[in-house]
Amino acid sequence: MPGVDHGFERGLSVVVEAVVTAIILGKLVPVLVEAGLLPKYVFSLFMMASIFGAVMMIGNAKYWSFGYLAGVCLGIPFGLGAFLQTGFLGASDYLLLLLTLAGAIALKAKIHT
Repeated sequence: MPGVDHGFERGLSVVVEAVVTAIILGKLVPVLVEAGLLPKYVFSLFMMASIFGAVMMIGNAKYWSFGYLAGVCLGIPFGLGAFLQTGFLGASDYLLLLLTLAGAIALKAKIHT
C-alpha cells in the first residue's frame, strides 16, 4: 500500500496542477478569447473541472492509508509554500486546495470513527 512518500508526491502534484491551470486560465485563455479563438465560457469550464477534480480526490480519500494521507497533508502545504512567491495562484486557488485537504481529512476521520 502506498505510504507517506507517495502521498507527498500526490500533494505536490496537486499544487503543480493548480499552478499550470492558473497559468492557462490567467494568461493563455484571455488571449485566445480576445482573439476570438475560444468562447468566453471556457474559463467557467476550467473552474468546474478543477472543482470536480477536488471533489473526486476527496471521494477517493476513503481508500487511502493513513501514511498516504499524511504525505498528502505534508505535500500540499509544502507545494503551496514553494509557489507562494510566483503570483500565479490566487486566493480562490488556495482556498480550493485547503478545502480539498480538509475534506480528505474529514472523510478519513469519519470512516475510522
